[in-house]
Amino acid sequence: MKTFLVPVDFSGTSVNAAEYAVALTKEFPGVDIILYNVYKTISFATLTEKEEGSRKIITERELKKLKRKLDASDTQNISIDSEEGSFIENLEKYVLSNHVDMVIMGITGSSRIKQVFMGTNTLNVIRHVNTPVMIIPPKAKFKGIKNVLFTSDLKDVGRTTPFDSLKNLLDIFKPNLTILNVDSEHYIELTDEYKIERRAMEDKLGSYNPEFSF
Repeated sequence: MKTFLVPVDFSGTSVNAAEYAVALTKEFPGVDIILYNVYKTISFATLTEKEEGSRKIITERELKKLKRKLDASDTQNISIDSEEGSFIENLEKYVLSNHVDMVIMGITGSSRIKQVFMGTNTLNVIRHVNTPVMIIPPKAKFKGIKNVLFTSDLKDVGRTTPFDSLKNLLDIFKPNLTILNVDSEHYIELTDEYKIERRAMEDKLGSYNPEFSF
């Protein structure tokens, strides 16, 4: 993993996610962090080209302020970019065209129940963007990644499990790996079908010494 995209709307939550991204990647050699903003289209016929351009200038000026505020190391390259349009559509295209390895973004809401209802953009990014997304809760600070929990329905794991993305993450942070499956059929013992899928998962991830929890 080398390129990390941080969507920024200048809220405290998104600024915290940017700070988290810098702390997370501080030990990575030659990492690229992109601070990215999408501003909405204004369909006023009276809006001049100069006024349209000024919106981009103002946005990028604020992104530059945030860039200066971040405590980046010499090995971290932080760039900024802004576009007019629809947040999800723009982000989806941007991730593909810029070969982004991971999106790091905050989720709004001061409580967990509010995060469920207010984190619309974050949840839509997870649904539409085909790259790993790391969600940073408000005020969360990076303290290292020691444990990774991977949830799986253990059905056709060879075809449905994103092994490459998972291995990239495990290779970087070297955490303990637990694979979790929840199913009422495990009340007595695993079925033969689940045992086959478990062995398939072990074949792919055996070098990471995963623990299984059912």
